[in-house]
Amino acid sequence: MKPRRKRRLDQALHDRAELLARAHPLGTVAEILKLSPSQISGMKKRGWKALPEGAPRRARPTDFEIQSAGMTFAELCAHYGVGHSTLIRWFKDTPNRRPSWRGDNLRSNPRAGGASRRKSDEEMTKARAKQWETRRAKYGPSGHRAGAHTRATRRVDE
Repeated sequence: MKPRRKRRLDQALHDRAELLARAHPLGTVAEILKLSPSQISGMKKRGWKALPEGAPRRARPTDFEIQSAGMTFAELCAHYGVGHSTLIRWFKDTPNRRPSWRGDNLRSNPRAGGASRRKSDEEMTKARAKQWETRRAKYGPSGHRAGAHTRATRRVDE
């Protein structure tokens, strides 16, 4: 499901709501303007003044595709003076992006120390085998703790 985008409540809408609120209850004003009653009461609490606009999104630089090929994620953040979420958005908008020769410049968690590397299937098989070896050594041939998964019940003889 696509998230709904918030409707911008500009000053003209606030002025109209103020005029309607002089003659009608706030619930009716909300129905007329197709807003929720809490939005109308919030307008009233702010003195019928609209909230200031947020900062505009920074556009992707024209040389970004060229620069991203030779720089790492941290270097791009420092070079353009933007945060990681802005860089992620720019990478998604960049056609034909090729990875940097110095490491992966787009990873899921940019705050993580090094570039995350997914283990191959062979490495995963070896790791699982080692894990089961240690479990068998600790808990016996089945590799499970005895009785850990069964409910403890007490038999009552009559």
